[in-house]
Amino acid sequence: MDGAWQLGHVPAKEYAIRAQQAAKMMKDCDRSIETIACGSSGAGGPTFPTWDREVLEYVGTLARYVSLHRYVGNRNNDPLEYFTTGAKVDRQIETIDATCRYVQAVNSASGAFIKGSRSNRRHYLCFDEWNVWYKDMTVDGVGKLAPALIEEDYNFEDALVVGQFFNSFIRHADVVKIANLAQVVNVIAPLKTHVDELLKQTTFHAFRLFSESKSGQSLHLVVSGDSFDTDEGPISCLDSSCIYSAEGNSLSLFMINLSPTDEMTVTVNLHGLEAASATGEILHHTDLKALNTFENPDVVATAEFDDVSITADGLMAELPAASLVRLVVETR
Repeated sequence: MDGAWQLGHVPAKEYAIRAQQAAKMMKDCDRSIETIACGSSGAGGPTFPTWDREVLEYVGTLARYVSLHRYVGNRNNDPLEYFTTGAKVDRQIETIDATCRYVQAVNSASGAFIKGSRSNRRHYLCFDEWNVWYKDMTVDGVGKLAPALIEEDYNFEDALVVGQFFNSFIRHADVVKIANLAQVVNVIAPLKTHVDELLKQTTFHAFRLFSESKSGQSLHLVVSGDSFDTDEGPISCLDSSCIYSAEGNSLSLFMINLSPTDEMTVTVNLHGLEAASATGEILHHTDLKALNTFENPDVVATAEFDDVSITADGLMAELPAASLVRLVVETR
């Protein structure tokens, strides 16, 4: 609704009126329905984040969430610039979360607790459209039967960037309650089909590593080490997140070495937990441009990672340059 290129685009105030009425109508039918307000079209747009503030102030808690979108790509063929994606996603999330908290604070300070749709209850984030997309912009399928449109060929560096999205979502699990990859099959997707064949693209393997360790509590990691300079400021060479499962007494630790050239020794201090065992998987290739094809489907794939050892304080792992590692650590 925010994007000027959209059919039906309207200013924030007009959209907010429509959204409020639609939400009221739905909740009159079923109070358990949760609604998502359309947020600004992207972090680089002229209405970011004022659109979000205007909409949330008017719609209030008739909306439980506000949506975020982001598409990224390595248009300048600069891996280090591309690998700032995680920091940019962090900033986008934190900016919209701050906007939500501002609206909550204004409502609370004004005493507008339960007046119409306004209250001091906070909004959460729905990152409902995100992916890598920059190579295939073909959208003209006129006169064709089931044409191949926007079928991106994902390489290894794209998989590392998809991993950065997931790390950011885990780091901000207190506010990002919903996140949806756009799309799943063929169109800018981790899976491609051709007649009766199925191809797992590089990004599929990153998606699988994270999806298999999705339950538990996100932990705040304190990271120190080497960084690289970018227009975004210094970026840590280690992009990471961690999930703790109290039920399983285990940690799922995700680590991405963003350096295209240098190996990395990672020392993990568990602070009060003792590691009993550690198993791992790695997604790695020496060529950032490597990709999977129907003819060669396993060029980029995961493998067992055993370059990890248990120490008195926790763990030590040796990460190859440009690699994504998932460690599952059993604790006691």
